[in-house]
Amino acid sequence: MFEAKVYTAAILSLSGMMDETHTARQTVSRFNQQHAASTGRLFLPVDDPQAADVVIGIVDNWVKDTVWVDDCIRQGKHVTLLFSAFQDPNNTIPCEHSEVEAFRESLQGRCRCVAYRNAAELKEKVTKTLQAQMACSH
Repeated sequence: MFEAKVYTAAILSLSGMMDETHTARQTVSRFNQQHAASTGRLFLPVDDPQAADVVIGIVDNWVKDTVWVDDCIRQGKHVTLLFSAFQDPNNTIPCEHSEVEAFRESLQGRCRCVAYRNAAELKEKVTKTLQAQMACSH
């Protein structure tokens, strides 16, 4: 048995990306398995970003329901948005891509925004987000 400081972590998609959300949640679970006992820190998944210490949002080629992002930033939560760098021109409507870029630009300097190109990079960025949360809470 070990004692741990528990952080709540919300992982949400702003673009309805089920596979990526699942991958990110699996990454948190693996991170906990590998590091919780040795660090005394654990990330507990929650569905409500308002109830989370760490908020990870995943964005593809369109966005919906972005109000919670501003709310979480205003509350001082650790917010990271992961933007897919892969854009299929056959599956992207130009106006939606413009909305995503405008949303990303509106967040400059307010939260962490990073791009990922594939599932491996998504896992890496989620892991770095968890490590950053642990580092800033010593």
